[in-house]
Amino acid sequence: MTTYLAGCPMTATDMRICEALRDQLSGTGSALLPLLEDKIDSAVLVADDRIDPRVVTLNSRVLFGVDDEPPQTRILVRSAFRHGLIGLTLPITAPRGLALLGLRRGQRYAFGEHGTTRTIFVEDVPFQPQARRFMRDVEPARDEPAPIVDLEAARNARRTGDRSRTGTTCRSS
Repeated sequence: MTTYLAGCPMTATDMRICEALRDQLSGTGSALLPLLEDKIDSAVLVADDRIDPRVVTLNSRVLFGVDDEPPQTRILVRSAFRHGLIGLTLPITAPRGLALLGLRRGQRYAFGEHGTTRTIFVEDVPFQPQARRFMRDVEPARDEPAPIVDLEAARNARRTGDRSRTGTTCRSS
């Protein structure tokens, strides 16, 4: 199992979840353990506000392909949902889900699944919660100029609760 790039960028939360899963599975002989160990051993911790928006983190929506299968889009989650979201999510308790964690757009990763070596490829990360939370875009829009922010007006508007006087437009999350 190799990542082909140095390190596997992970947030502290994602790392804690992987370590808890490893502790839970240790001694069970789970086929997920070698993949989990590889992810943890190659992890490079990155602060939430510094992680590359092209990196797959928990709750990211990711477009990926495995070997010659057609590409699919899933939301990477901690564990399987039980309320009708089959086909929309992919838990990290599945080999494909865990293999995706920490990969960057354009990166390939070889992993074991049902006794066979498979290769997963990340085509795109259309949504990453950390990027949305800190309002970072992968590629900033170049067709419109950046808004001019009147900091004094923004402070006053924040104090009074009047958002119409900030002189900027706000993006909703």
